[in-house]
Amino acid sequence: MEKDKLIPGNILFSDHSSLYTTDGNNITVVHDFSANGHGEIFGFVQTSQFELITVDPYDSCLRVFNRLQDIVYNFVGDCEKSGYRDGTDALLRRPQSAIQDNLNPCLLYVTDHHNAAVRTVVNSRTPYVTTLIMSYLKQYTGITQDHSGQYMYLTYRDGLERFDLSRNTSIDILSSDT
Repeated sequence: MEKDKLIPGNILFSDHSSLYTTDGNNITVVHDFSANGHGEIFGFVQTSQFELITVDPYDSCLRVFNRLQDIVYNFVGDCEKSGYRDGTDALLRRPQSAIQDNLNPCLLYVTDHHNAAVRTVVNSRTPYVTTLIMSYLKQYTGITQDHSGQYMYLTYRDGLERFDLSRNTSIDILSSDT
C-alpha cells in the first residue's frame, strides 16, 4: 500500500490480482493483472507518477505497469522460468517484495524468497541485478528501509533482520532462536 503518486490524496493497494486506488470512500480498479495474462501482483513500487514495478512470485519476475498507457511489460526475470543469475539477463525465484532506495531512486531492493537472497536492481532501460545478501537459511519475504537510508529491515519466516547498508552487515532483531 502506498500513497498514489498519480491521484494525490488516494492510496494504491493490491489484492494479488488487481491494483486499486481509493480516496477512502470510493475504490477504483486501476488494472486487473490476472485477467490480462500478467500474472499476480504481490507487491509494487511506484517509480514515477505513471509507472510502477510489480512483483510476481509465481512467474518469478518483476514487471513494469505504465498507468498512462495501460500497458504491462517484463522488467527483470524471465517470467517463464525461475532460477538464480545476476546481470542484465537475471533470473529470480519467487520474489516477494520490492522497495525503492530512500537515497537513490534508481536503485531497487527485491526479496528473492526461494533463492534466500536480497537482490539490488539498477532501475534503468536495461536493468542490472546483483545479489546484496545471500543467506542460505533465511527466505526473505518483507522489506523496508529507514528514512536515513542506512538500514534495511527484512522479515523471514522466523524473524526480523536489520541490515546496515553502509557496513554491509546484519543482525537479527527478532528470531525464534533468541
